[in-house]
Amino acid sequence: MKNYIYLFFLSISLVTLNSCDSGGSSSSNNSGGGSAQKRSLYVAGDSWADIMDDSLVQAELGERNLSSRVTVHKHGVGGSTARGWASDSGGRLTNLANAIAADPDPAPVVFLIVGGNDIFDNNSTDGEIAGYVGQIVSRLKTARSDVRIVFGGYDTFNLNVNPLQCNLLAITVLGSTSPAVINNRVYNVYNASASVVNGYSNAQAVNTFGALTGRAGNPDLNTFSPVEYFDDCIHLNDAGYQIYLDTVFDLALQSVLDEDVE
Repeated sequence: MKNYIYLFFLSISLVTLNSCDSGGSSSSNNSGGGSAQKRSLYVAGDSWADIMDDSLVQAELGERNLSSRVTVHKHGVGGSTARGWASDSGGRLTNLANAIAADPDPAPVVFLIVGGNDIFDNNSTDGEIAGYVGQIVSRLKTARSDVRIVFGGYDTFNLNVNPLQCNLLAITVLGSTSPAVINNRVYNVYNASASVVNGYSNAQAVNTFGALTGRAGNPDLNTFSPVEYFDDCIHLNDAGYQIYLDTVFDLALQSVLDEDVE
């Protein structure tokens, strides 16, 4: 399913460059209970969104008794960058904007995970990446004024999944294999983007860094996350993504999806 090429922690993933840009497919699981409002959840961004957008999210919804009223829409594009989304590469931002504009459910929710690839692909600065993220949010807010946006971070990575390849690429990109150097670079990108996202109404950033070590929002940037949660040096396995999603729902998505909206 995933053709990883180990492009170092922040390719976030060139792996699935053949992913469909068209977006718009959706799935819902009616096994849950309750008669609360129907809501739509769009999972958009890079390979972290692409990997998580269906079965893993559905499992999380089921555990929280949200399956019967939340429909998941897939808009994850492996290998995509914030810069590419902002410039509407492949029409992916237009597709997402059009989808939420036409959505019959009230206050659709967009869970956006993007920005990691920009460090590797474009050597962009923190401020530039944050600017791209802001352009994405602005476009979505223009398309639908009542849209809710949750911007997710990543977590600290682990080069020891494949030391030879990951260390080589870490040195090539950042000139170091030090956890402190790598983690601070990723964390700074998140913080810059989070500041922009949090400036919009009905938009919030979720600090997931440290979730894999039980300290979400307060990561130890001098160490890597546990290796047992990784499929490769940049992507989590199902156990890792489950912890990640638990964190995102606990800190943001649960309350946003439970909102009483008109």
